[in-house]
Formats: sequence, structure tokens, C-alpha cells
Amino acid sequence: LSGARRIIVVGNGGIATEVVSEVTNIEVIWVVKHDSITATFIDAGAAAFLLPYINNKNVSKGSKARHTCSKDTLKVPVPSATESTLSSETSQCDSIFNHGSALGPDWIEGFCVKGSLHDKRIHIEKQCSIRDVLTPEQRKELNLMEEVLPSDFTEIDSWPVYVQLTNDKVYGCDFIVSAIGVEPNTYPWITSENDFKIADDGGLVVDDQMQTNFEDIYAAGDVCTVGWNPAPNWLQMRLWTQARQMGAYAGECMVANFQGKKMELDICFEIFTHVTKFFGFNVTMLGRFNGQGLRSDHERLMRMTPGER
Repeated sequence: LSGARRIIVVGNGGIATEVVSEVTNIEVIWVVKHDSITATFIDAGAAAFLLPYINNKNVSKGSKARHTCSKDTLKVPVPSATESTLSSETSQCDSIFNHGSALGPDWIEGFCVKGSLHDKRIHIEKQCSIRDVLTPEQRKELNLMEEVLPSDFTEIDSWPVYVQLTNDKVYGCDFIVSAIGVEPNTYPWITSENDFKIADDGGLVVDDQMQTNFEDIYAAGDVCTVGWNPAPNWLQMRLWTQARQMGAYAGECMVANFQGKKMELDICFEIFTHVTKFFGFNVTMLGRFNGQGLRSDHERLMRMTPGER
């Protein structure tokens, strides 16, 4: 990222929103399939409230700015025994990026998110997705013209990669960031001998003990789908918060099962909770935060005051 001038971010959930929010000194083309930003978490009214703050200039002036690291200031913790096999020639800064794919609450803190420009500019393309990814040569062969951006965006003859969107617009960039959601990766476990029960969304169905339809086989996090009737104010979303809660609860269930006991469903499954930060704002979500499951005979009323934090 440190040498990039422009990136294209594809997705409209929490990770895409955090990437767009946190990167600095770079141009961002944000491709979303909905008619408003961050639609996975907030409605169009709340999205309109956030729009003035999508540029870090507005966020950095307030107390709610998030501190992000640079390679010059990273402080790496003392390596654990499992990390001792890392080559001694590996730099301290690089070693912090080799600890797996789990995100967690402050995943962005461990990355250098500063581009090569002197400012940040964002352009949003709504209600579309990527149709094709093209090399510079392919774009020329297809005689596709790059979309004209505002005059303060970078203009060069050729970008390393181009994307053609479903609205027929073409944009060039240094690289593409894909943040298009989570799909349960159950493929390695499904064989003719392992007839796991699979939910409609592709996850392994688990009971209230986090156990699959095979005894002593448990699943938690993104790969599973709850098979019990959830509490009225809880819903499953494949987020790091739920993965951590499910993992801890699954461990308790394993111990209880070994002792011939059964666990009561943990309190974390009573109400949906998630905490994050979007464009400098602390965001707390409780229950069916976006009106999920709202009956047709009910309406949701919301007032948004532009410019008021």
C-alpha cells in the first residue's frame, strides 16, 4: 500500500467500510452493490449521516480518530515459542504480519495504511459490482475507455490493473481489495464418509452444544450455522465477535460433555452485540439493530441531522 496511488475496494460490509475509512494518502474507488454505503450494518439514513466523514480530513480533527501504525513506529511483542522458528533475518515489522487471518477488534492497527499521495480522495460507485478484471493490454484490445474522474484524481496513461463494472464503467488502479463477505468453507469436511448436516447457507448445522450431527464433532464461528431456535433479539452474523464467543462456548461444551453434563446456552446468545468504528465514530449494535425480521405491519421511523455528531 505504501507505494499505491489508487485502490478499488469491493464490498459493503464492516471490513470494506473500515478499509475505506482508515486508509490515508490514497485514492479509493469504492464499489458497493447497494444504493447506500455500509448496508450490511446501517440503513440509508445512517449512511447519509456518515457520508460527510468518509474523508479522513474530517475524522482526524476530532477525538474519535483511530491511531494507525507506521513501519517506523511498530513495536513488536516478544515472540512466543511457536514463533521462534521465524527466520532471524525477518524484520520486526514484517513479522507482525504473519500471525494468521483472524481479524479481531483492532485488526487495522497492525497494518500500515498510508499510500503514496499527499491527500485522500474517495469516489463511490453504487448498485454495481465487478464484471471483469483486465490487464492494460486487455483493456486496449477491447477498446474500453477509462471513466473520467474529478480533476483532483490522478491521471496516468496506464494502470497496473483495470476493472469493468456491471454499470459498464472502467477504472484503473494499483490493486483491488476484495471484502465481499464470508462463505462457510465446509468443502474439506464433506465426503461420502462424512455426511454432515448442511444448512441452506452452506454452514455446518450445530445444536445448542455447538455439536454437529456427529457425536463429539463440534463447529464454531464462520463455518457453522446455529440449528436451535434463537432468542428474539439475537441473530447470527459471521463476525469475529460471534466467532470468539462461539469458540469459547464450544470449549465449555466439550468439557461438560466429557464430564457427562450439558451446558446451558450462554448469555451471549441472548442478544446480538457488536462494537466497531466507522469513519471516526464508535458504533455499538444491540439486538436486531437494523430492523431484521420487522413485520410488514410495523414501520421504522428515524431522524438524521446532518453534520451533528
